Formats: sequence, structure tokens, C-alpha cells
Amino acid sequence: MMADQYSALLFMRHALFTAMLAMAASNRFRLIPALETGIDSGANQVAVARLRRSLWADAAAGVVILGLVGLLGTLEPPGGS
Repeated sequence: MMADQYSALLFMRHALFTAMLAMAASNRFRLIPALETGIDSGANQVAVARLRRSLWADAAAGVVILGLVGLLGTLEPPGGS
């Protein structure tokens, strides 16, 4: 039972970290260029809102990862004695 819980939490941590990497790539290659284009054209409100939403989601994922790491620290890993 405990090994299943540990494995599930560890998988969630890795999945969230992967999602953070995907959000960082999206910020770098999609949202930042859209913001630059919006600044040049004078219509950057939408790009700023999208970037702000992405950064909040990224920060929230980071906080959840910290919580998962703390919770994993209280559990015994599978095969541990």
C-alpha cells in the first residue's frame, strides 16, 4: 500500500516537472515572441494576459512540487527498511 502511494506521488512530481518544462518552452518560443509582436503593434494586452496566466500556473506547479517533495520525505521509499 505504502509503496503504491510513494510511487504515485513520485510520478505526480515528475509529471508536474515535465509540465513546467513544457510551460517554459511555450513561454520562450510562443508567448515571448507574441509579446514582442504585441509591443511593436501596440496591442500587447492579450499577450501580457497569456504570459501572466502561464507564469502563475508555472509558479503554482512549483509550489505543488515542493509540497509533494515534503510529503515524499515523510514516506519510506519502496524497498527501504
